[in-house]
Amino acid sequence: MSPVPVNGGLAAVAIWPALWYSYPIEKSGKGKHMTFEKLNLPEPVLRGVIDAGFTACTPIQEKTLPLALSGKDVAGQAQTGTGKTAAFLIALFTRLLRQKVSEQGNNPRALILAPTRELVVQIEQDAQLLGKYCGFTIQAIYGGVDYMKQREALQEGTDIVIGTPGRLIDYLKQKVYHLKKVESLVIDEADRMFDMGFIADLRFILRRLPPFDQRQNMMFSATLNQRVMELAYEFMNAPEKVEVSPEQMTAERVTQLLYHVSRKEKFPLLLGLLRREGMARTMIFVNTKREVEYLHDRLNANDFPCRMISGRSFPETLQGSTKPPQPRESDTETAWPGWGNTDGFSSSTQTWKVRAERRPSARSSRSAVRIPRTAVLSMWVVRSAT
Repeated sequence: MSPVPVNGGLAAVAIWPALWYSYPIEKSGKGKHMTFEKLNLPEPVLRGVIDAGFTACTPIQEKTLPLALSGKDVAGQAQTGTGKTAAFLIALFTRLLRQKVSEQGNNPRALILAPTRELVVQIEQDAQLLGKYCGFTIQAIYGGVDYMKQREALQEGTDIVIGTPGRLIDYLKQKVYHLKKVESLVIDEADRMFDMGFIADLRFILRRLPPFDQRQNMMFSATLNQRVMELAYEFMNAPEKVEVSPEQMTAERVTQLLYHVSRKEKFPLLLGLLRREGMARTMIFVNTKREVEYLHDRLNANDFPCRMISGRSFPETLQGSTKPPQPRESDTETAWPGWGNTDGFSSSTQTWKVRAERRPSARSSRSAVRIPRTAVLSMWVVRSAT
């Protein structure tokens, strides 16, 4: 693709590494993938797995499930979309079914922590699907929804709590529930907990749990860097470190382009590309909710039908389903990075990252996670260093 004129000048173009993940499938037995039947799962768990359409384990499941099912703590490194949610849910359900149940009251038996409410909703939906024959009560706790309804659910008692740190701490300080009988702990996307500034809240919660040798602990993260592993060694019981790295970091079907322009040239460049490429199904990611609103207004004013997706707009989209609404043929979706599930869009969707203040690092694994797996074209429009 040749450089595009912007305000009389040229925007520099570079190919950005495509970020499609393909994982080598480890085989066991006579050339076959490990199946869930071989894991000796309780019948209610296995029924849920079959209903979900799972047959063979993914690499992260094949490596972590034997360890977790034997009672060991696990610190796993895996990217989004590798099946890690199913891995920790299957292990968690199995442990709870095998443990004797005492009177719980308002003491949950398992706690799953996630950095965003969108991830909490996704985990809760997966848990309802995989655990529908287990008989457990599952409650999602996160901000932006009915405060009293969640409070009452915790007071009545629930087996499994899935939540974000902020709201969980709020109820904990009010003594709405207690953590002294937690048997299983899961921390999902631990690296994002650090990135989003939740580490102090996370430690506040973890210090109120039973001793680490009296519960099972599982942690999953896109990167197991030093600070993540320090947290693991502080609050987990000699965790087994499991890493599943993608075999291929490029996508043959995804073309990605990088434009370096000045701040004032970003929007004219974006308009020019939209008009020239005729992109009818497009998602645009920006840094903040304020910029979502700004870009939404400017695109509509320039005859590009556009809808917003953020924490303060279309909450039914975020809370009712992890899948976004299918855009109309002429629509553009404007989202901010806190809303991250893009798999509901068709394979013709274009994705853009615009108005970023810094060029993404070539070594950044976090940038890799944010490229939708359904995209066919991804463009970065970033401010030039000069």
